[in-house]
Amino acid sequence: MSTNSSIQSVSPASELLSNTTCQLEEDLSISFSIIFMTVGILSNSLAIAILMKAYQRFRQKYKSSFLLLASALVITDFFGHLINGTIAVFVYASDKDWIYFDKSNILCSIFGICMVFSGLCPLFLGSLMAIERCIGVTKPIFHSTKITTKHVKMMLSGVCFFAIFVALLPILGHRDYKIQASRTWCFYKTDQIKDWEDRFYLLLFAFLGLLALGVSFVCNAITGISLLKVKFRSQQHRQGRSHHFEMVIQLLGIMCVSCVCWSPFLVTMASIGMNIQDFKDSCERTLFTLRMATWNQILDPWVYILLRKAVLRNLYVCTRRCCGVHVISLHVWELSSIKNSLKVAAISDLPVTEKKQFSLHQKVKSSGENDIYRTMAVTTRLTWNEERSFQKLLGNVSLRLLYKSSVHGNDIAEMQNRCRCQGSTLTVIYHSDNIFGIFMLGHGSEMSKSFIEPNASFFFSLQKDETMEMKSVFLNSTVTSNFKSLIFNFSSYDNKYLSLNFSNRCINIPRFLKEKLRAKSDSDSPYLECEVFRVEGIKNETGYINRITRATQHRNSLLFLDVRASSPYADLVSEIHILLLGPVGITEQYRIYSIKDGKNGQSLPFRLCDSMGLDENEGVGLCVDDIPHILKGCVPDRYKFSPHKPITPKHPTSITSPSLKDRIHCVAFVFDINSMDNLSYKMMAKFKQIQKEVINCGVAQVALLTKVKNCNEVLQDNFLKMNKAMISQSQIQNVNRRLGIPLSRILVVENYASEREMGPLKDILILSALKQMFRAADDFLEDLPLE
Repeated sequence: MSTNSSIQSVSPASELLSNTTCQLEEDLSISFSIIFMTVGILSNSLAIAILMKAYQRFRQKYKSSFLLLASALVITDFFGHLINGTIAVFVYASDKDWIYFDKSNILCSIFGICMVFSGLCPLFLGSLMAIERCIGVTKPIFHSTKITTKHVKMMLSGVCFFAIFVALLPILGHRDYKIQASRTWCFYKTDQIKDWEDRFYLLLFAFLGLLALGVSFVCNAITGISLLKVKFRSQQHRQGRSHHFEMVIQLLGIMCVSCVCWSPFLVTMASIGMNIQDFKDSCERTLFTLRMATWNQILDPWVYILLRKAVLRNLYVCTRRCCGVHVISLHVWELSSIKNSLKVAAISDLPVTEKKQFSLHQKVKSSGENDIYRTMAVTTRLTWNEERSFQKLLGNVSLRLLYKSSVHGNDIAEMQNRCRCQGSTLTVIYHSDNIFGIFMLGHGSEMSKSFIEPNASFFFSLQKDETMEMKSVFLNSTVTSNFKSLIFNFSSYDNKYLSLNFSNRCINIPRFLKEKLRAKSDSDSPYLECEVFRVEGIKNETGYINRITRATQHRNSLLFLDVRASSPYADLVSEIHILLLGPVGITEQYRIYSIKDGKNGQSLPFRLCDSMGLDENEGVGLCVDDIPHILKGCVPDRYKFSPHKPITPKHPTSITSPSLKDRIHCVAFVFDINSMDNLSYKMMAKFKQIQKEVINCGVAQVALLTKVKNCNEVLQDNFLKMNKAMISQSQIQNVNRRLGIPLSRILVVENYASEREMGPLKDILILSALKQMFRAADDFLEDLPLE
């Protein structure tokens, strides 16, 4: 709420004046309302700016929940002040003459709805924040794996919709919000209550508000006690939990402000609803409690503004200077709560690629001593290149270290306890000259003497040499777990199984699997290390796992056999030149790009030639007369096009006698598949005009459709042909019909835009398109005259 203690109720206008017995508002002016509203809006605006900046900077899963909920609370307070305050100022400016400006009670209904919503919603959000923080401290693994930003947004939406529903209940029940006795605010009916429904609304409002405060108190108490227990058990553990203390202090501030500001008003409404006191007899008390409630929305944002590291540090320094005595160190604010929220709860979320040591707190019991926490450094044995190989195999996933045998012990029970309910896992066994891995889809098993469950698994080996060759096999298996080993029984092979013995530190791989994986080392000998990772960002579907592993292998085959090892027909040229032509863009120069095989690798046997784009209007974009010169190889690299003046043989930079290696060997007409059906007649006519020049020069041509959505549905399961559904799409049929390009020469790709890692299915589309361009260029070279 945001009125300065003055707010209004909707009731029939004729009923208004008979209830104006409370005269407490006579001395208040419109200036006071404006000042009150302005202070509230500015306070909340400042808090919103601080929180939104922090949310944009720290959007990781384990930091965003608190920031999202805190931002929602402050935004709710902001709009509560803005809407309710504006209406209150209008009421004062109109001399509280409701009969004149609100004969139909519409404004009062809006006012009442906003009052109830802006009152309940912040209380609900405060309790939701307390619940989230309580789970984060007491159940950190559950919080980091199950409570995602998506879930928080769903809960946030549910809270808001429920508050709106409660606010709309009188309207849905064909009841009006009433103008209260002071004629400055609207709320449920509070005087002369005879109907049970009016009594129900007041009691429901009071009950929900007090319940939210109670939940906040209980959750914050549990959180605070849990943190204090940890603090008193080990001073060494203090730094890891300091940010939790900050969060709890902020939540305690919110709870205290809400309790002090809201409890009197909620209790008053409950008393009126239960007929313990009469509204007319307690009018002045009700207005006073209402003013206290409206202060909540001003004080809430200052909790976040003041309880920040920078502010507290400055206050600490000033206090020391003023007092001249030693002040207790603010070590619990050592890390900013906004910047380091949930750091310990998300410790398993640290990427292994960062190769940084993180603290793993392991509880150890000593005889005759209390439980203590000891800290040990845990890092993965994987190198950066080895991890990248695994990520590519699984489709650009993230790996989070859960278990390491040299740290947590060669105990299957310990391993399973750490990997339980963590989702899909990747077990990596290190030998001297190769790495063996087992991927298990779904949640890890519970410990049992006789445990059997179906599991979609695949196995792989990675050679630890310069080639880093990786082989993988997808097999359906059941997993048997005992107190020493994990045993994988293969349904396709009778009496064949793989066993991973933790106590003896060895893995027994059947012969057929060794041959498929080309494992070189003696896998029966003790392994060096065993690590288990949680695999994040992978679909929990067996078919997807099978497809993504086959896609990785097919991608590698295309890259090694069809791109790296390809050579133009009869070695007539060393590199294929592919010209890209499409609608007008930002390019104004003619560029010839050489593509290298890796950072320091050799150039691949093709070059991409980019030119100015085409436009349907004359004098804009690439001039059609430039096309023959480009195709014949007369245009040099970095030549700047002029839409009005094509290049001529007399141009100083023109290549006068281009050879076969300078010519264009394949033209790719590039279209956005999403705008293909909307190409104008003029644009298509220009493409056809250019196509005639390409045909006259005998150059091969293909169509390249970009920005296709969902690359998973483009190719058949063997990755060799497009699906029939894709071929039948109108965009592909339009290219085939309007440009006469065969379906086999119409290629589709999904673009890389915001991705930081490459995906095998996208790569297959791109590499397959390159392969078809090579074939088209070979046709052109083969068709050249013998001379």
